[in-house]
Amino acid sequence: MFQLVWTETARAELRAIWYGAPAGDSQLLIWAVADVAFRLERDPLNEGESRPLNTRIMCSWPLAAQFNVRGTTVYVQHIWRYGRS
Repeated sequence: MFQLVWTETARAELRAIWYGAPAGDSQLLIWAVADVAFRLERDPLNEGESRPLNTRIMCSWPLAAQFNVRGTTVYVQHIWRYGRS
């Protein structure tokens, strides 16, 4: 099991997504964040696609996250909303 750390940047981005979302999207966003956390705590090196500078990108609709893994710690660096809800 990996330890998951959300950077302050990712936390701020998630707050902006949450407060900017329509009221009916709250359960969808809760589910997506829980899915990101569940998957990254279990097997982050096999999630998503690799990117330069030892980073990876994964999606859990309607969210996407950029993260990197150092040892047994996963750092969520950025999170954003994509597509239409």
